[in-house]
Amino acid sequence: MMYSEYEIFGTNQQMRKVIEQACERLMETYGLRHVELDILYLISHEKQKDTAKDLIEIQHLSKAHISKSVDNLKQHGYIELVADEADHRKIHIRMTGKAKPVLEEFEQIRADILERLFAGVTEEERSCLKRVMGKIMKNIQAEQEDGT
Repeated sequence: MMYSEYEIFGTNQQMRKVIEQACERLMETYGLRHVELDILYLISHEKQKDTAKDLIEIQHLSKAHISKSVDNLKQHGYIELVADEADHRKIHIRMTGKAKPVLEEFEQIRADILERLFAGVTEEERSCLKRVMGKIMKNIQAEQEDGT
């Protein structure tokens, strides 16, 4: 079956739903929402992108949404907020040790899902997909910059 370009972009939403469903038990266990799991993942992997402003840009969510998520993570003791040494107005988000088992479980769930979703896809095909998606993401960013 061939899919149109438009249908292909819809798979992103479908993949997100699959991941969210797989994470339901994890979210219930730790009292977190999926966006909060994503934040933990991002701040653990994006060493230079660890402020609320960075998360807003990466996640494409509202300031209020990110603020609520950061507050919840802080309340649960999964993150701490640290003022930048050079600019005290800039606040970095750091994971605490309490977040480590949550993140490990989340990463394992993600890895298991990706393994199933990419079953039968060769490394060459995966590499090609990454290159194409990189180009599309650049075009999306250019469109967004032109529209503002």
